[in-house]
Amino acid sequence: MSRPIETLDITLLRNNKNEFIVRSQRVISIIVKQYIATGMFSAADFDDIKQSVTLELIKRLPLIEKNYNGEVLLVTYLNVVIVNICLRIHHRESSIVVPIPLDEIWILGDENAEKGMLIANELERLEIALKLFRSKRFKLLVCLKVFFSIPISTIELKQCFRGITSDDEYLLLDIFKNKNPRKEGFAHFPLLASMLNKYERTSLPEESVLRWMNMMIQKLILLMNGNPPRRTHTKDTLRILLEYYSKLHANND
Repeated sequence: MSRPIETLDITLLRNNKNEFIVRSQRVISIIVKQYIATGMFSAADFDDIKQSVTLELIKRLPLIEKNYNGEVLLVTYLNVVIVNICLRIHHRESSIVVPIPLDEIWILGDENAEKGMLIANELERLEIALKLFRSKRFKLLVCLKVFFSIPISTIELKQCFRGITSDDEYLLLDIFKNKNPRKEGFAHFPLLASMLNKYERTSLPEESVLRWMNMMIQKLILLMNGNPPRRTHTKDTLRILLEYYSKLHANND
């Protein structure tokens, strides 16, 4: 059976507008949730915003039927209309929306496709933020994974520790291969600090390396949240994203 968003066509729009609106609900939900994820709307107002968009769409159906020329898919045309409606609602209300925790946003993703879309957006945000650290991004990524006890790949080790020996590589992979939440909080920090000093040819005390790591983590969270803040990322949401990130890049090792 075809999904609702794949069965929106001009015949349905002309002959059964009620059914057209029913089948448009999933499209409306996805777009509204995307705007909630950006902080434009409050998650608590999801149902109200969705209803407002639906009512506005009903008013526009005659104009949509008149203007739609078939040059693009009707669902694509409808997306543009719904986006414009959302922007008008936001402008009309002109309210300041306080960003909400990402775990609350993800709860809204009651369908796998929708939840995946929201997570994909945040993963892209994470990758962009990491790239802003330029050559230090590899070092930061390894530090983050050690902090959250997330397994590290061979590629990540080689990117972080240039010229790493086979013995050190096997040692680190063996230590970091299993996730153990009880070891969260830099349980392996002394070893990591030692390796960083070895391959960067420095002799910094552990306290200095730890201070640098915490500073970089806070900077990453600030970049993820934006200025002005449009997210409320914390170390907890960062850990969730890094777990998804690791799964996404697992096949690249």
